[in-house]
Amino acid sequence: MKTLLLVQSSARSEGSRTREMAEILTAQWRARGSHCQIQVVDLADAPPPHVDAATIRHFFGLAGPDEPTTASLELSEAWVEQLLQADALAFAVPMYNFSLPSTLKAWLDHVIRPRRTFVKVADGQLEGLAGPKPALVMSASGGLFADTSLDHLRPYLKTALGFIGIDSPQFVDWEGTARADVDPEVRRRQVVAQLHDWVQAC
Repeated sequence: MKTLLLVQSSARSEGSRTREMAEILTAQWRARGSHCQIQVVDLADAPPPHVDAATIRHFFGLAGPDEPTTASLELSEAWVEQLLQADALAFAVPMYNFSLPSTLKAWLDHVIRPRRTFVKVADGQLEGLAGPKPALVMSASGGLFADTSLDHLRPYLKTALGFIGIDSPQFVDWEGTARADVDPEVRRRQVVAQLHDWVQAC
């Protein structure tokens, strides 16, 4: 069994290019056979809570012996297990105000955790525990921002995923969705081909 964890973060249920990309990826992944399964976390359907003081105490082992676990901690544990058990990861991430949706940032705050997805091995030295595994980021934006000073989405995700041991995520970008000089059909064909190549390489 090979499991893909797909994290959806678009607030829109319709008209979303990242959801369209996720649908393409889902079809391609399942076409590989019944041994290829998908788990979907839709952050629009169930937005993650921001971490609170009680949850942080549990994260760092500072909670007292009689301090009850929180609902937030239980969600965090479930998401961490999904992340660790998955064979491959995919993120559908629209660019909002030059960065990622706040729901995805909140989810990452729940899964980037000491002793669960990273560990201290020496003073000033940390080691990620969630990888190695292939990771894909499907992003979309109205303009052309990739690798410019306005792009805070890709650098952040590279750093955050790399920190927990998921190095070199592949990015498939559907940019220029609001521009008249970008042909959506041409770009769609390019996206389909790029997603196909990633699936076949997994």
